[in-house]
Amino acid sequence: MRRGNSRYSTPEDAARALAAATRYGQWRRKDKGQLLDRVGIARFDAEALIDQVLADDPHGRDLTEDEAEHLLAAYGIDLWPRIPALTADEAVEAAEKLGYPVVLKSTSPLVRAQSVLTGVRIDIKDEAAMRVAFASLTEALAVYDANHFVVQRMARQGVSCVVASTEDKLFGPVVRFSLAGNATDILEDFGYRIPPMTDVDVTELMESIRLAPLLGGYKGAPAVNKGALADLIGRVSMLGDDFSEIASLELNPVVAHPGGIQVLGASITVTKRPKRKDGGRRTLT
Repeated sequence: MRRGNSRYSTPEDAARALAAATRYGQWRRKDKGQLLDRVGIARFDAEALIDQVLADDPHGRDLTEDEAEHLLAAYGIDLWPRIPALTADEAVEAAEKLGYPVVLKSTSPLVRAQSVLTGVRIDIKDEAAMRVAFASLTEALAVYDANHFVVQRMARQGVSCVVASTEDKLFGPVVRFSLAGNATDILEDFGYRIPPMTDVDVTELMESIRLAPLLGGYKGAPAVNKGALADLIGRVSMLGDDFSEIASLELNPVVAHPGGIQVLGASITVTKRPKRKDGGRRTLT
């Protein structure tokens, strides 16, 4: 099949080419949105922390919990503290420091990676309940060497999400969004965008996953605060865009609920990398 200077082996190829051209034209005409507002960002504080870590460890490493908390705080992200507890007495002390109710949970990847082995006790309201929870989890998890615990404030009920940024050799920073849990992993239900991002990009990223209806109040459940979740995704995208040294960053879980979001866990790895010079080329207009 031939039209003008174009040649197609089948009518289907021609139809696909026409569809692609149509989609491209629609993309060109649509509202691209505004670049994200950098209010509340202290880039120099984040840069100082990363530079200090790499000065001490030139090959890079995982950030400690305190370092991750300070880095995220520089970009307006509040990471809830977690206090390690090796004994029941330490767990009680941590709970009293944070204030009841609290959660006791295992930090073992074995527990987090599957659903048949329970590694958490929630809504612990006093010392007696903490001691019972610590004893029961220790008994259940010691055989798996998964009895390594932290204590954290009790979060509101909501939808657990994952917000991440990875430094790709080809694309540079890549932001990933998904819901947390085995269903996401099995379905490979992840959304991706490349910074710098606009407000439209962030909204489209949240809506790109198949489980997105759960954010909007599925089957009568309350809708989450999408504005707060979008703000968090935007801040993660700017952090990844600003620092090529951040090899990987994952906030997991992020509990989104009608009142806002709560960041309960973070893992960040930094490595020595050259500064990027391709920001302009990644900004498509």
